[in-house]
Amino acid sequence: MTQPLQIVMSFMSYGWLLNDGKIKPEDFS
Repeated sequence: MTQPLQIVMSFMSYGWLLNDGKIKPEDFS
């Protein structure tokens, strides 16, 4: 089973990258 913390961290990292401007949402289309 996937650990809930890993899911939360992945979302936090995704949001941080977006806020930092290193990536663009369309990169994940």
